[in-house]
Order: sequence, then C-alpha cells, then structure tokens
Amino acid sequence: MRPTRQRPAGGKLRSMRTIDSPPPVEPSVHVIPGRKGSWSVRTDADPVALSMHPSTTEAEWAAHRVARARGARRVIVHDRYGRLHTVTLPTRAVEAD
Repeated sequence: MRPTRQRPAGGKLRSMRTIDSPPPVEPSVHVIPGRKGSWSVRTDADPVALSMHPSTTEAEWAAHRVARARGARRVIVHDRYGRLHTVTLPTRAVEAD
C-alpha cells in the first residue's frame, strides 16, 4: 500500500492509505421486494429468485435457511424504500465427541 495525500476541509494535508485490492466479499443471501407485495430470496451468485414469498417474515426465514445451507453468514433485506438491513448469522460451534 502506498500513502496518498488528501486535503481535508481545514486545509491541512494528511496521509491516507490506499488499498491495492479490495478484501474478499463474503457470500450473502438477499431478500428483495417484488411487485404486488411479494418477496424473493436470491444469492449473490444467482440473480434468479430461489423462492417467492407473500410476506417479508416468510422470506427472511427462507433466506436464513438458504444462508445456513450454503455457508453464507449474511442476510441482506432490501426494503421497499431502497434501504438495506443486514443480519449477520452466528457461526455454529462444532461439537466435539
């Protein structure tokens, strides 16, 4: 990484670090509003809806099941106003015998 210079509003220069490559993005499952009140569950890798649901609650439950089955840790709910609500799922502890 190499430092760059940026002038903040106060006029003084300060060093900023640039990132050469972005960090890897964790896979996530999305709940997206549809037309006429429906909600779809999708993944980052597949733009086609995995399932359709009549309510947000049912879609979120389905998204949690899909996330756990596919090893994703995040469920991102897109509301009807364009806001994003992220739910991070807890990791399950492996039981020792």
